[in-house]
Formats: sequence, C-alpha cells, structure tokens
Amino acid sequence: MARRGAPFKTGLDYIPQTVDPMSDMRIYDLTDQYGPLGYMVYDLTLKYILSQGYYVECDLPVFVRMIQSRIGNRWVKNRAVVEQVIHYMADIGLLNDDLLSVGVITSVDAQRLYYETAVKRLRRRPNTERYWLLDRPSDENEEKEEASGLLNAPSEQINAGESRINAELNRINAELNRIEKKENKKENSICIGAAPDSEVEKAFDAYILMRRSRGRLSDVQVQELSTVLAGITADPAEQVQVIRQATVHGWNSFYPLRKPEASKQPAKAGSGRKTSSFYNFEQRKYDYDQLEAALLNMPIEAGDAADPELKEGAG
Repeated sequence: MARRGAPFKTGLDYIPQTVDPMSDMRIYDLTDQYGPLGYMVYDLTLKYILSQGYYVECDLPVFVRMIQSRIGNRWVKNRAVVEQVIHYMADIGLLNDDLLSVGVITSVDAQRLYYETAVKRLRRRPNTERYWLLDRPSDENEEKEEASGLLNAPSEQINAGESRINAELNRINAELNRIEKKENKKENSICIGAAPDSEVEKAFDAYILMRRSRGRLSDVQVQELSTVLAGITADPAEQVQVIRQATVHGWNSFYPLRKPEASKQPAKAGSGRKTSSFYNFEQRKYDYDQLEAALLNMPIEAGDAADPELKEGAG
C-alpha cells in the first residue's frame, strides 16, 4: 500500500487547532498574566516549532528576536518582555523547562499535535527521535492503531469525550474562581465599618479601575492600598475624599488631605483698619485745630499747646 503525504518532509504546513484555547487553564493563566501579548507569543512559538518538526534547536536570545520580529517591533518595544513570557510558559508547562535551558524549544503539547497530524494522519516517519517526550507505541500497537484509527501516544492522553467534559469543568471552575474572588473582595472590607456598596467601596472600586486601565494591579497591591488608606484616616467621609483625590490626580497611592494654611500675619485684635503695604515709612501727624486757627488768623485758646511761630503770625 502506498504511503500518503510527503514522508521526507519534517515540518507541517497546517495543524488542527481547538476553537476554545481558553479551555486549557495554562493558557488562561498566561493571558491573565500577560494579556494578548502572552497568547501571541505562545501561538507563534507553537506554530514555529511545528513548521520545523517537533522541536527547534536555537539560542533563546535569537529565538526571542525572531518572535519579536514576527509580532512587529512597533508593538513590542521591549525584547525582555517576550523573554519573560517564554520563561513563564516553561514555568506553567507550555514548554519543557529542562530542554529550554539547553537551547531546545519543544513541549509535550507540540509533540502530541505533531504525532497526531504528521504520524497518524500523514503517515510520516520522523527522521530522529531526539528530545522526544511522548511514549512511543510498539510496532504491534502501531499496526492496530493504523487499523482502528485510535491514538495511543502518551499515557496521560484522554479521549475526545473526556476532553469536552474537562473543558466544561475548567470553564465552570474558572467562573467559580471569579465569583470567589468577588466574594473575597466584599468580605475583606477596605476599612473598619465599610459595608459593601458603601460610598467608600464605590470610590475605591473607581480608583482600582483607574489604576488597572494604566497597567496591571495585583491583589496584593490592592490589599496594601487598603492598609495605607486605613492608616491615613478611619473616618469614612475623609476616606472617600482621600480616594477621590488620588483618582483625580492619577496617583499610585493614597496621601492625606491638604488642609488650608492659616494666615501668616493675623490682623491685630480691636483694629478695624487694614494695613497697607503701599508705603514703608511712618506718616506725619498734624494738629488740624492749630492749622485751621492759623489759616483763619484766629487766636488759639489757652491751654492748647500752640506753636510759637503760629502765635507770632496771629499777633
């Protein structure tokens, strides 16, 4: 019987993919940590591995530059972020960490997909079994496998029905985790006596929304912010003002309210006259009665402290 496909070609031109990648909780964690960039790096890494076979021998810095160029330097300014995503993929099992440390990029998932597509469907024989992570079936089992069309690769492989059930369970667990986080947020009140849906809680939620729109904010940071707020004041009304002040200014933390400063030079008690800073010399004092008498050429009454020059003028 003639063999199908191209037996001497190592890489694949196409692969079957699931329509719900988020059913894999590892990918869910990856996108939760790094957003769309994390999934883009994962997808490009998987497809590049399968285009070359089931593994890639490459220095990590060179591989990182290749992934960055495929995404576009305009969208990924910092190459170190791509490297962080790749190391995180190895930490959660999307890549083999031991092989990655020696410059070999592969994974159980990539090899399982390669086996299902290249070996089972296209009837290809890999040129080598270096870095193979799956359990190879015996020749006898392989013949049965070709006759029945059943997959017998790794011991942990599950059938399609179980896969759908597990996907549904993963979705339910993810929803339960989100509900649990929401309930924990209500239980962990941000200040003593602050009830859910209070003004303090609403203001705090608005501040958290502002912070997360500018970047990632972990649950630990949220808890520390609530501690800082409780340390500034215990009055709910003042807490609302402190939170709104930080939200309006876009601050990364909470700070005490600014109190109005008192006047540096208070007015003297009992003085209704305002002091003027237009002049800085002492004004002269005049006896207007004496001036008026001199002008009218009238004698000054006895007892008044008259100026001698004014008396001569009156005589």
